[in-house]
Amino acid sequence: MYFIKAIETIGHQPSFSNRGFAQHLLPAHENVMHPDYKQYINAVTLRRMSNILRMAVACASETLVQSSAEKADAIIVGTGLGCLHDTEKFLSNAILIKDSLLPPTSFIQSTHNTMAGQISLAMSNHCYNMTHTQNMLSFEHAVADAMMFLDENGGNVLLGSADEYIPQLDAVLEYFKLNDVMPTSGVSFLTVSKSETIGVKALLKAIDTFFGERISQNYVTNFLLKHQLTNAAVDLVLCSGKGSEEFLSNAGFGEVINFEKYTGRYSTSSAFALHLAVDLLSEEKNIFAGKKFQKEIKTVLICNMLHGKATGLILVQKYET
Repeated sequence: MYFIKAIETIGHQPSFSNRGFAQHLLPAHENVMHPDYKQYINAVTLRRMSNILRMAVACASETLVQSSAEKADAIIVGTGLGCLHDTEKFLSNAILIKDSLLPPTSFIQSTHNTMAGQISLAMSNHCYNMTHTQNMLSFEHAVADAMMFLDENGGNVLLGSADEYIPQLDAVLEYFKLNDVMPTSGVSFLTVSKSETIGVKALLKAIDTFFGERISQNYVTNFLLKHQLTNAAVDLVLCSGKGSEEFLSNAGFGEVINFEKYTGRYSTSSAFALHLAVDLLSEEKNIFAGKKFQKEIKTVLICNMLHGKATGLILVQKYET
């Protein structure tokens, strides 16, 4: 059993330090809702950070505070494309400067593990620190790593995801035919533990990933059966990817919502879907974007089908004492 003690997101919805935000979701829009980063990051350090680094450090810091944990015993981050702004800046400098020496800062901050490293530095944390980069399933692999770490070591894991949008992505998304949804940025972090304490938000039950041709309906059903559940027992499915709503509705799930309508598209948006699920499960108001569900939401399945030949499944349940 894995207990979610706190979860936060900085993105295009009013989700940061705002319980019950799932009730007031709006369609995906262009502007990131930034908090006051000076509350979390030294002003001198803040000036040298790109937006995605600011978002990651602030979100991770607030999550750890909300969980009442003294420290994280591991920091695990999933990112599909890393720090794109700094990558673009480094490559631009390489073209412009040509044979001269390149400033190292943009290169250092362009690597995928920069965010996990900056969080570690900000918290003076020298424990297990890992970044997973597996395209659209980066967050799911980070979740699996967090579960294995907790099984072996216990403690508290600071688990998160981060990806950002830059205009240069438009051509790439068009080439791969992924431009049907607005590209966005998002950072989510949660604190997970195997220790049951006061203030638990939800239960993280299971994670699974599938590679190959398009996932079958039987695969999803068998995943649930492993955890003594049927398709009908799942109160809500949050999905992403073309055709995912129709596919899952045909599999016998009642309430199916494509969360990309609210998150926009980025590689690790399933982490924001997890935040949506936790908010619904912990607030007990059963209202999603102004819509009242007919029955209480106790079990949520997140189905990440962004990649045509890879699928991530995350099962979350209501915490009941």
